[in-house]
Amino acid sequence: MDGTLAAFRALDHAAAEAVRHGTSLELVGAAADPADIEAVLTTAARRARRRHPGLPVTRVPAPGDAAGTLLGRGRDATLTVVGCRGLGALSGRLLGSVSARLARRSLGPLLVVRGEGIPSRSVYGGTVLLGASGAAGADAATYAFAETARRHASLRVLPVDDGGASQASEARGEDGIAGPSGRAPGPSPREALLAATEGADVVVVATRRRIRWWGHRLGATTRLLLRRSRCPVLIIPVSASPDEADRAGRRDRVSPKPRDGRVGRTGPPRGPFGPRPGP
Repeated sequence: MDGTLAAFRALDHAAAEAVRHGTSLELVGAAADPADIEAVLTTAARRARRRHPGLPVTRVPAPGDAAGTLLGRGRDATLTVVGCRGLGALSGRLLGSVSARLARRSLGPLLVVRGEGIPSRSVYGGTVLLGASGAAGADAATYAFAETARRHASLRVLPVDDGGASQASEARGEDGIAGPSGRAPGPSPREALLAATEGADVVVVATRRRIRWWGHRLGATTRLLLRRSRCPVLIIPVSASPDEADRAGRRDRVSPKPRDGRVGRTGPPRGPFGPRPGP
């Protein structure tokens, strides 16, 4: 909680989720001086209790940055909920830093509240949208079915391919939206999923974070939804497969660019026919 409109919109969604899950609501506020955030947390707790009488609410003022604090507190949480302020002049192309860091590193389910509507006091009904991505999305599918039951809602399933970069996805651009040089006939699965968020209450997707030497990278579908979805995005993290972990381990042995601009590799210096002999 930081007192912004985006934070209070996330608060309303978090309170509704706590009611549906039958759990308590923990309000986390991070600041250099925790006393500076106390008033905001008190106002937020009062709002949550007024909208949902009987809901247990606790306030947690904490020192440090918001993303790091939420990552730590979220390890044992049923669900972490965060607002997104990545809207405005660039039409959603920018994603708030807290939302982005949590999406890349959160270990449990994460709800990023996008869209502009304030949820009603009723926590039931509506539509859950699932972006189904094959075997990698099994956990997301399980969560979506459970979320549909908790909400007494309807479920809509659309297929989506969030695999590695291919020539087709490269032609479509970073967001997977076809450009003038790579337009496919009809909407792509990602475009169809994005369009369907207009009438949904939440979209559930699995994300398998690709590990690069500069950090974690989200799949193209997740990045697209976080930037442009018209409803909240519920992200279910998927562990890397053994092959991906092995490839990531090999990439980790490649160091960042040295001063001469070439990519360096750990290990003994190499000559034209293999490692150079030591002195």
